Amino acid sequence: MLLIRFLRFIIISLIACFGLSCDASELRVPAMFSDHMVLQKSERAAVWGWAGPGERVVVTFGEERAQAEANAEGRWLARLDLSAVAKEPGKLIIRSANDIITLDDIVVGQVWLTSGQSNMEFRLQKSLGSEKAIAQSQNPALRLFAVEETASLEPQEDCEGRWQVASPETTGPFSAISYYFARVVQEELDCPVGIINASVGGTMIEAWTSLEALSRNPALKEGASRNRAEALALEVNRHRYAEALTAWTERTGRADVPTSPEPYLSVDDASVAWSSIKLMGRVSNEPATVWIRREVDLPADRTDEPLTLILEKIQGFDTVYWNGHHVGSYTLDDYRGWNAPREYTVPVDWLRAGKNSLAVRIYSPDEPIVIKGKNKRFRAGPVRLSGVWQLAVERAFEPLGVEERASVPEPIAYFEPKSRAASLYNGMIHPLMPYTLAGILWYQGESNAKRAWQYREALPLLIEDWREGWGRHDIPFLFCQLPKYRPSRSQCPEGGWAVLREAQSLTAAQDPYAWRAVLIDLGEELDIHPRNKLDPALRLAAIALAEVYGKECVASGPVFESATFAEGSATIRFRQAEGGLIASPLPETYEPSSSSRETKPLPRNRLGSELEGFALCGSDGQWHWADARITGEDTVVVRSPQVADPVAVRYAWSDFPVCNLTNAAGLPAEPFRTDSFPVVTRDVQYGLTDPDAERE
Repeated sequence: MLLIRFLRFIIISLIACFGLSCDASELRVPAMFSDHMVLQKSERAAVWGWAGPGERVVVTFGEERAQAEANAEGRWLARLDLSAVAKEPGKLIIRSANDIITLDDIVVGQVWLTSGQSNMEFRLQKSLGSEKAIAQSQNPALRLFAVEETASLEPQEDCEGRWQVASPETTGPFSAISYYFARVVQEELDCPVGIINASVGGTMIEAWTSLEALSRNPALKEGASRNRAEALALEVNRHRYAEALTAWTERTGRADVPTSPEPYLSVDDASVAWSSIKLMGRVSNEPATVWIRREVDLPADRTDEPLTLILEKIQGFDTVYWNGHHVGSYTLDDYRGWNAPREYTVPVDWLRAGKNSLAVRIYSPDEPIVIKGKNKRFRAGPVRLSGVWQLAVERAFEPLGVEERASVPEPIAYFEPKSRAASLYNGMIHPLMPYTLAGILWYQGESNAKRAWQYREALPLLIEDWREGWGRHDIPFLFCQLPKYRPSRSQCPEGGWAVLREAQSLTAAQDPYAWRAVLIDLGEELDIHPRNKLDPALRLAAIALAEVYGKECVASGPVFESATFAEGSATIRFRQAEGGLIASPLPETYEPSSSSRETKPLPRNRLGSELEGFALCGSDGQWHWADARITGEDTVVVRSPQVADPVAVRYAWSDFPVCNLTNAAGLPAEPFRTDSFPVVTRDVQYGLTDPDAERE
């Protein structure tokens, strides 16, 4: 049975990979072409789809008309001149000899693609000020398309998702940065704006880059080759393992024999003996089938959307129930590896404010049952699940004998689909090409911080890759530089986030069509997902308005230009110091996490210095925090009594710096260093996996 399912899986995958259809002559368009869509105002707006080979297709929007002929594979592409089309809604009509597709409520305006990992994915409804923003989000000129998460080993021709008009009913689940950015641009340009969001939390940049591009970089090519080989092997080996384990359990009398779940779901059934256990951790000392359960107290305001249930990594096979409803299972039929994280979605209809019952059946025929992972991720929506649970044993197996132990099939290590090289490019970016865009927004890097030095090659490579895919070398590419996160207590520390910010700065400096939004004054000490998404969006919008649309506005804070060392001090000159340099007041306290609303005294490295965040290095190679003051409209002088002969200076060069240099517009100075000393992560290269990457 498993072999038949595997063969069926292969056939379906081949159909999906090559875009085959049961009826090759059927006129079709991608999911992106649907009611309420936004087309880019352009002389060559792309419209494409599939029809019978050689079939002629005519596309019209108002008075504009274009035609194309399907190639041998049935794909066609037409280009509409929408440069002078009014912003009122209209119909997009696509005709072939035998079919017609009519799409309603189509507008022409500015279309931006937003992508990256969890801080771009972060929902509007979870951000600061969300209640007011959502309530005021009714806007027919603002449209949103969320690409559903899809990881694929091969480039896909289509994606899943749908266009939605911004309203209080639709904007809550949308990317907060994407929404705020679109709102500002729409208001400033007074035209329709469409956002296509393709972002997935906890992802590395290599997953968003095509294999062809990765192969152009020797180090990335080697890592991608190993990564892909492991992914391809898993697809075959997981089915072999499932068959082998099934045969082993039947031969040893350890096959699963499910019983009725009712006694274990009812808190009033006295026929089941329950004990207390503290999780996460070891659940049983020997192979067994057990039940664990607990109550989950949900706030009323967290029951109006599906709940994400994360049970981390379970040694065994599990079946999950919420308030008596079967939520999902992890069985041999869908085996993805022995350490696969468990994540389930509980529908809104099964949620209730207050007490909810969570019960999990775990079957492990060959190993003791263990739940492991990160405590902070072991949760049901907002509620952490670590702590006391109830435990009941449904079936205890005898300890494995020597012969049984030797014959246990070797388990397959889990390889997360979204971590595979090019997997998200294949599933979520390639299907969007060549949809005509105004530009791209990118917020990613957290999961690459452990090998941040390599990011100075990986980010330009991704930008080049995407531009090649869209056939435009000058697509504006705007991205967020990483904010502050997780301080070190060492003297003048450096970390992966500081090195990765430098890679981002270098990319922007070397690419005339790429710009970074500096966020070094934002971020949270204890949360990799800061809830303030309005300020990053405002900075991205200012860059877009100034650099892409030619509006008069300040879009950057001070940027390092030069340094001179003389008489025991360093004189630093900045550009983009519009209105002069400013030492912004530093608060007495700060919030380590906006979720807790607790405050702590703000640590100061050079109490009494006008500017915080500057460090000097002498000829002895030792770094010391320094006194810094503004001496001119664009200059800062830096001194330290511990450094008589400074040779290098750094600013905001740590993962969580205290710093306060801005321009008159309040935009922060970009972190920088004048030295070229070896830095952390320099020798860490992309490989099979990245076990130390931030999981989000």
